[in-house]
Amino acid sequence: MTYTREVICEVPECESLATHKVASTWSYGGFSELKCYGLACDAHAGAIFRDAKERIKNYPHCCEEREGEIGIYGYEPGKGDKRLERLDILEILYS
Repeated sequence: MTYTREVICEVPECESLATHKVASTWSYGGFSELKCYGLACDAHAGAIFRDAKERIKNYPHCCEEREGEIGIYGYEPGKGDKRLERLDILEILYS
């Protein structure tokens, strides 16, 4: 899904704008997208990334689904999933 408006960080009580999308590549048959695990501001990207890596352990996939590893992407309103830049350095920092 492409969000065209600014989004607030999903951490309760935080009012900062989301600058990161925590997501994994996901496909089912011929359909693919970035499966969103959370939208976060700079201050909360690490916590949401770590939480997503724990949550995924509880959700087995059916045999037709394919899911890549969870990553941190730069989030920009109006920019489609396929155009978001993966921020590997943050993943290393927050692991």
